[in-house]
Amino acid sequence: MKTLKNSLKNKIGATALGVGVAAIAGAVLVGGVLNAEPRGEERPAKHDRRMTREAMSPQQMILDEVEKVKTLTLAMNDESSASDELLGPKPGERRGGEGRMRGEGRGRGEMRDEDRGPGGKERDRMFGRLRPELSLADTQEAIRILKIIDPPVGVELEEQYKTNPREVAQLLHQRFPRLGWFLKLKQYDPEMFELRVNEIALIGQSKRLAVEYREALSAGDEALASSTSEELKLVLTDLFDIRNELTQMQIDQMQLKLDKMRSRLADRMLDKDGTIAKQLNALSQPEAGDVMRELILPGREMMEKKNEGRGKPKVDVEKVEEKE
Repeated sequence: MKTLKNSLKNKIGATALGVGVAAIAGAVLVGGVLNAEPRGEERPAKHDRRMTREAMSPQQMILDEVEKVKTLTLAMNDESSASDELLGPKPGERRGGEGRMRGEGRGRGEMRDEDRGPGGKERDRMFGRLRPELSLADTQEAIRILKIIDPPVGVELEEQYKTNPREVAQLLHQRFPRLGWFLKLKQYDPEMFELRVNEIALIGQSKRLAVEYREALSAGDEALASSTSEELKLVLTDLFDIRNELTQMQIDQMQLKLDKMRSRLADRMLDKDGTIAKQLNALSQPEAGDVMRELILPGREMMEKKNEGRGKPKVDVEKVEEKE
């Protein structure tokens, strides 16, 4: 098991050095572990996304996170594996348990001093709470995923799981935090889950073949270069087709949401005068403050009644709009 840990640690180190901050463009995974910026570099600005996240349904949140995983491309370090790049932390991001270093990270949501160093608590930045460890069932599924996208690592973990299942679960939890998103995606959208897993596997294959192709060209082995080129072309073709299929799925989902919004808009316009008259009448009453809140967020009163007795009401904007 120590050999496996050292192997993964070395691969992860190579990934962090070769990928750099430029590997991820724009806004990437909101969830995950705490950022670790190299000494001397300016900390990026942080944005409060709480309202945006609260406005999403659980499925939207999962799909949003997984969509951002694929921002890593073939331009990344050839020595790093697909599992490290796409299931591990982002470049420049600490793995769970590393904690705060050199006094940095005193801002909101960062780890406390007692969580410093290896073994510290692993936090999910999006939810501000501890990231739950993998169950044995999830660990087995995670190993299945790794066998597809990174066969050597997956096979070795499978062997270790037979004798040390809990230790393997802990290792996966620490080294591959994004696996959790894929396991959740399987629950919400099995078809997209399989496509994403295959996409990552093809990225790994294309990176490996690209290295072999360049080596064959450098060695002047035309026969090997030709056969490797053909194999690489097939992999890139499959990757192209899968990404097109994923894009079409996302378009269909957005179209469905647009259709629902258009339908709600049409229903509201049918009773425009009646709705305005009711609001005008309500605003003349002593409880006008409640009506104003209702105007700001339609359906708030209904949602508060539904959540009465459950603590502070939590409003799902999408559900409110559907019931409006």
